[in-house]
Amino acid sequence: MRGFGAFAISFTLLFIVWFNQYKFFRRYGLQDNLTVCLNAVLLFVVLFYVYPLKFLFTLLISLFTGGHGQVRLPAASQD
Repeated sequence: MRGFGAFAISFTLLFIVWFNQYKFFRRYGLQDNLTVCLNAVLLFVVLFYVYPLKFLFTLLISLFTGGHGQVRLPAASQD
C-alpha cells in the first residue's frame, strides 16, 4: 500500500485524458476505425508517459511525508 498515493495520482491523470477524449468523440460523432486506432495510439503514448510519473509522485509523496526521498525499483530475479 506504500505506492497507492502515487498510483492514484497517475490513474487520475490518465482518467482525465481519457474522459476528455470520450466527450470530444461523442460530441463530434467520431467513431470510425481510423479514429479508434489513432485514439488507441494516443492512449498508449499517454500511458508511456504517465507510468514513469508514478515513480516521480512516489518520490514526492515520500519527501512530503518525511521519507528519505528514495524510490526502490523491484529487483530482477537472479537465476
